[in-house]
Amino acid sequence: MKQLFVLVGVLALTPLCASANDPTLFHLSVKDVPVENGKVLDMELQEIERKADSSTVQVVRRSGGSVSSSMFVLRGMCGLARSRGAHYFIPTRIEGETSERYAVRFPQAAPEPGQGFTMAQCELMRF
Repeated sequence: MKQLFVLVGVLALTPLCASANDPTLFHLSVKDVPVENGKVLDMELQEIERKADSSTVQVVRRSGGSVSSSMFVLRGMCGLARSRGAHYFIPTRIEGETSERYAVRFPQAAPEPGQGFTMAQCELMRF
């Protein structure tokens, strides 16, 4: 009977040990920040899946202007790349999703102009 309790305890703790090895996912949010035309920016960018050379990101936009919302997403992508130690990133919107999701790849070589971003560009914009 004692062995059964030990076995159940070990099996119960196994998922906790496995989740402790998962990397911390990137998250950025902003709430009630005044932006253009008297609007307020309330958005969230959450990395929901991480692979060796890519991530899946979900963006939630509650309010904000078109320019400020776009800049928030770019700032979040720069933060995600920085958190992963990447020099380059290529975000692609995932079509067909009901929510705003992006697949973000982290290539080893610089992307073609207009196809992605570099950390130098992020730093230039102070992101």
